[in-house]
Amino acid sequence: MKNFNLTKQDILYRLGYFRTKKNISAYKLSRNLGHADNYIYRVESGEIQLTIDLLIEILDYLNITTSEFFLADLNTSESNLQ
Repeated sequence: MKNFNLTKQDILYRLGYFRTKKNISAYKLSRNLGHADNYIYRVESGEIQLTIDLLIEILDYLNITTSEFFLADLNTSESNLQ
């Protein structure tokens, strides 16, 4: 297994990447998780701090495992996300 480190920006990018792959808008995800309309956009842009609890909540909503989220090589593989 390839060893790599993710930065905060990498993690926030992955949130948007997987959300988009699931064809879910930041607005819809925000509302469905019970937050203000622009909450997820503000998280993904780094304006609001991402917590572990929120990350798990988002991944559960998107039906993505933590392994898929952290280990997927976004440059070379198209995960079975559709």
